[in-house]
Order: sequence, then structure tokens, then C-alpha cells
Amino acid sequence: MTPEYEVITDPYKVQEIRTQRFLTLKWSTEEQLLKDRPKHVKDFFKHRQVPFKLLCETKFKRSLFGIFLHSHNKNEIQDYFMNDSKLAMLDYDLKTYSENELTQLECNNNFTPDLRKLLERAVDEQEVIDYDFLYDNVYALRFCDTPLTFIDDQLLKFHHLKVLILCGNWLTDIPGCCLPKSLEYIELFANQIEFINNFATRGPKGLIHIGLRRNWLTNDSHLHLLGKPNKFHYLQSLDLSENDIYELDELLQTLAELKQLMCLQLQGNPCSVTSSYKDEILRRIPWLVQLDLTEILDKDRIVPDEKKLPIDAGITFTCHRIMNCPKPTKEKSVEKWFYFSVEMPLLEDVIEVKNKNGDIEVVKSVETQLSKKVKEKRADSSMTGKRTIATKTKSGVTSKKGIPSSSPYNRQDEYADECKRHVVDTTFKTARFAWDKIMQLPEEALVIKSAERNFVDIRDTMRSIVCVKLIYLEVRPAEKPKKPNKNKNKSPVKRTSTSTEIIQEPKETIIKKITLAQFDCELHSINWSDKTIDYIWADQEQFENKAQFVEGSLRLINYSENPQKESKRKIENETAPDASSPTTLLQQQVKQPVPKVFTIQVGFGLQRNYYQS
Repeated sequence: MTPEYEVITDPYKVQEIRTQRFLTLKWSTEEQLLKDRPKHVKDFFKHRQVPFKLLCETKFKRSLFGIFLHSHNKNEIQDYFMNDSKLAMLDYDLKTYSENELTQLECNNNFTPDLRKLLERAVDEQEVIDYDFLYDNVYALRFCDTPLTFIDDQLLKFHHLKVLILCGNWLTDIPGCCLPKSLEYIELFANQIEFINNFATRGPKGLIHIGLRRNWLTNDSHLHLLGKPNKFHYLQSLDLSENDIYELDELLQTLAELKQLMCLQLQGNPCSVTSSYKDEILRRIPWLVQLDLTEILDKDRIVPDEKKLPIDAGITFTCHRIMNCPKPTKEKSVEKWFYFSVEMPLLEDVIEVKNKNGDIEVVKSVETQLSKKVKEKRADSSMTGKRTIATKTKSGVTSKKGIPSSSPYNRQDEYADECKRHVVDTTFKTARFAWDKIMQLPEEALVIKSAERNFVDIRDTMRSIVCVKLIYLEVRPAEKPKKPNKNKNKSPVKRTSTSTEIIQEPKETIIKKITLAQFDCELHSINWSDKTIDYIWADQEQFENKAQFVEGSLRLINYSENPQKESKRKIENETAPDASSPTTLLQQQVKQPVPKVFTIQVGFGLQRNYYQS
């Protein structure tokens, strides 16, 4: 639900900018598809309801069984010879099907595995083939992306059904009384289920897996019924991921009653973004084998002895490397810095306050944890000082003195334009860093937290597209105050009751600001075992303005300007290894060559607690 913001009249229109950014937030491709899904069928379901019985009969009629079922072919003779002849003609027709026709045929016959073998068996065993044969011999049903809206007692006719997959439908409730008692596996991904009381109280007791991923579940969805005594004794796998479950402690009290539970999925819920997510789960359910489809190792089971772990959450950003970035020229009395700017509209919290002079001053109330070594100073709002002299090159292109005309540092200054238009920068920024051949930031260069500890905003940000900018800054540092001469007598400071002299600290002067690189990162939920999800961008046409997601960790890669020379030198100096002391993977890893184009590698993660034995 889009929050409402009060629009306050102010010269910078801060609140309007904040609201506009929220409304124009770019979601990831998968998230946008799931959000747009109800819009396409909104009018269809206003006056229509599709029960399971109607869907089931329609699917069977369109399948290979359709021409054999007696209920749909009452005017035909039913015997072994007739059915066998139909099967032979069907095989002949299938050989003439086009690729598109075969694709459509597969879609109409994928509701149960090995349907063709089941049909051959029906021809061999039955004189008259009808629905009763399917009810007795179908062990798995799969109806996905259909207009199914509710389940009726038609499902009870499948006496030996063990697997039921109903993904991408429009179910709002699962009546447990309509599920066969033989059912062991049920998957209900991407429906609209909000409450599970009807399912949990009257559902089959022999379930081994329950899948409720990407529904409308919250802490008020009667999840406590899952741990009801004498109910789900055999449940080994539970998938509640990508819902809106906020309180983890309340849920774990219920799940602790499921003594056979081995696999649990909660990734994508607001409760999964907390720093103590994995620790709290393993402390309450230590017998788990898998968490979020990741095997739990012995080192992962190291949990602090505290009775209650601190609840906190934040998104981390880091730059693994910047390579082949053009080197800026040196200028006297001018500092040249780089920093990253990250746009996360859901976590921005902009307010306006009045300073002592009565002027409106924009303040960002969200505090960010920067590098401990350097903190970025606030830029002076006024532009003072002389700019560097511009000269004309032989080609006639205006450029800074000593800088080639093709240099990215010759681009137009953005800071002057921002000052004229009173642009309020609400993005999150890393600490400044100087140029180097290979630039690298700390693992948690930037930690962004929600101002109101709203874990939903953090979860939703990990579903959106985040814009990252690499900014180049030229700054004239503040003049250091002159030290007083000890030999001269100190003049007394005159103070009166009516006036006091306010001494302002000197501020730095921003000379130039340029965006060297700008690209989008399409985020997604991150597993508890991963520190970051990594992206790479390069100054090439194939990337344009979008970074590419990379499997694995980019931080573990080693780069070298001359990897071949280093490998030869290593082979010459290397002695025969001792069989009793095996080399580690990092020692065996060959260094990669530095890319020849301007390349940036970044990573996003969640604040996690890491403990070592």
C-alpha cells in the first residue's frame, strides 16, 4: 500500500519530491510481473468464479484422454479394438505436428506426469475409459497459471492423490475438508491466501511438505495452528518465504512444536532481513538441516548464549573494485575525490526544519554508517573561489589545462546547476576516497537503515532497482586558521551584553562535481549465507546503464596488471609441495588480468551477525 505524505509548501518542494520518488519506484522484473498480475484479470473475476471441478474437467477434455473419455464421446463404441485404433491414429497425427502445435500439446497434458503411459495403460486394461480410471490412478496433479478461484469436493474423488501443485492461481482459502487424506505434498505458490485456519484445522495429517510462498500471509494469518497438537506430525518441509511475516519470535514459538521439521524457508519476509535472523531460528529449532534451501553447516550453528539477541536491520553497500578509471591530473590546492551515491527512495526520510536565522534548511534524518577512517564533510551551499583556467586545444575543444579533451573530467559541472535549481540530494553516500589503479572500499562501506526500523521497507528495497552513481569531486579545502604569535601580547576580547561575536569554522569549497558512471542494479532477496549479491558494470555498449548480476563473490577474485609474469615467477620459485600440507584454494587461485575498460564491481547485502569458533 502506498503511504500518504503531507505536502508542505516549501521552496525546495522536498515532500513532493519524496512522494514522486515513491510512486515512480522501479521494481525488479520479477516483482513487477507479480504486481501487475492482478491488473490483467481484475475485470474477469468480478462476476466469475472458477471451481476446481470445472477446471479439472476442462483440463481432462483438452488432454490426450479427451478423445477416449466415455463422458465426452457417448455416441462412439467403447472397446479395446476401438481404443487401440484411436491410439495408433493419435501417434500418426503427432508426427505431423508443428513445433507450435507440440508446445500447445505439452501445455494441455502437463497436469500429471507420464500421461502418455497412463493412457496406454488405460487402453490395455479398460474396455470403457472414463473419469473413474483417472480418479483411481492419478497420484499427482499440477494446475498452474489457471483461473482457479476455489477448491470444492471434486478433489476428494482422487483417492490416491499424493502430490497437489496449484501455483499461480487465484485461491484465497484452502478448505482442508476438501483435500484427500492421502495427500503428502501441497504447493500453493503465488496465490492470494491470507488465512490458513480452514487448512490447518481440517487438512490431512500426513503432509510432508507445505508450500505457501508468495501469498498474503502475515502474523495474523493463524500460523500458530501449524503447531497444533496431534496435527502435522510428519511435516518435514515448510515454505513460508516471500510473504509479509514481520514478527519472527512469535512464529518460532509455533515452529518449535514441529519436531520432524528439517527444511524451513522464510527468505523474503520482513523478519528475514534482521541481523539475528539465522541465529534466532537455529537457537529455537536446532534440528533444522536446511534453511532457505541452504544446508546448515557446523560453523553456522555457532550462536551466542544471550537469551534475546538484538533486533536490527540494514542494507549494506560496498564497491569491490574500480579498475581502469582515468587518472585525474594534480592541481595545487585542489583535492580530488571519488564517492558513490546510492538511491533508495523507500529508505529516504526527508524533513524540513528552520535554522536560527529562520531560513528553511533541508535535513536528512536517516543516519548512515560510513567508513570509520573518513567521514564526508558537508558541502558549502555557496560557490566561492576561482575555477581552474580553461584553454583551447589544437583541435579547438575547450578543456582544462593539462587534461585531454576526451577525458571524462572535462564534462559539464553538475554542482553549479544543482545550486541554481536548489536541488536537494537525498541519496546515500559513501565516504570519499582517492584515485588508485585499483580502488576498493571496505566490506560495509555504507550501512543504510530505516528511520523507523521498518523492515518492510528494507525487504521491498531488495525487490527494487537501485541506481548507483560514481561521483568525481574537486574540492578546495578550508583554510587553516593562522596560529597566534606567542611574542605578541594577546588583545583582550570585548564582550557586551547585547552582542556576541560568532566565529564560524571555515568550510571547504566545491569546485566541480561530475558523474563518471551511472547504472541500475536489479536487486533480489539475499540468502542468509551470502554476504553480498554482486554486480558488474563496464564502459561498454552491452551494459548501457544496467549492471549485470554475477553468481558467486566478486571480492574473492584477485587481479593483477601482469598475471602471466607473476605466474611464471611463482613457478620458478615454487618448490615441491609437501604431501602432508595441502595448499588452500586461495593459494592455488590464479590472478586475473585487470580489464582494459573502465569497470566497476559493487555488492549489496544485509547486516548479519557472523560468529567464529
